Amino acid sequence: MANITQILGTDSVSSSRVVINDNFTAINSDLADIASLLNVANQSIALSGSAAFGSVNVAAGKVVISNTALTSAVPTTINAKFTLGAASILSVKSIATGDLPAASAFVHSIYKIDGAGVSSVNLNVGEHGQEIVLLAENANVTVSVTNIAGVTALTIGANGSVSLKFAGTKWFITGSYGATIA
Repeated sequence: MANITQILGTDSVSSSRVVINDNFTAINSDLADIASLLNVANQSIALSGSAAFGSVNVAAGKVVISNTALTSAVPTTINAKFTLGAASILSVKSIATGDLPAASAFVHSIYKIDGAGVSSVNLNVGEHGQEIVLLAENANVTVSVTNIAGVTALTIGANGSVSLKFAGTKWFITGSYGATIA
């Protein structure tokens, strides 16, 4: 922070000229320090130490970080170990009518299918590495097997489930409860 020398009311302008020049030099030095961190033309800031914020909002709400949450509205890649220190909450999509998402459009982790309204669903391809769970409630649900590796028939019984992972070009069943798999 610039060390500014105060000019007193009893000082004359001519005798304060050196003080005024020293004050401007101190301010210019501090501005140069700030300019080395802040690039106005590129709208960027470069810090080598830490920064403290009450909250951070990136790209008009695409990524928001506060003292209570981190929310990302864009696909996020983590290239290092990721440790959850608390519960993992997965998104659930209820399907009472219609079908499962189109190819590579699975945006939820769990799909709860109401077998009373939807007796069969088409399981389209997913994205490499994706995991989903299909739950059937109220009645059996038949799942198309075209995109499931090594399966010729799949029916999830009422209140049953199937866990799947997508790799390469197929879904692989990794677990099931109350399902008939052939």
